[in-house]
Amino acid sequence: MEDARLDLVQRVIALTEAQLDAARRLDGSALFALNEQRTDALFALRVALQEPIPDESPLREALAQEARTLRRLERRLAHLAGLVLTTLERISPTPQKPPRTYLASGRLTV
Repeated sequence: MEDARLDLVQRVIALTEAQLDAARRLDGSALFALNEQRTDALFALRVALQEPIPDESPLREALAQEARTLRRLERRLAHLAGLVLTTLERISPTPQKPPRTYLASGRLTV
């Protein structure tokens, strides 16, 4: 079954899988590039999905199946991103502001 909407969902799935791989490798530049591509594909998909799909169409079921796959991948990506952030925070905690002190003039340092 050929349909631009199905092709677009499958493209978003492929990009999400590539993002997962880049996140596992901690490849920030690849993640950034993939995120831009994925944003463009999602926009194109949003526009394409404005065209109605008949209720009894096999396309509707195919899109629903691909949407479930995409949802699962997005949950994995969000989970992996959280793990990466937690790990990075342990390695390099957020620096605390230096304590304020008074200058000889009596003013606080900033």
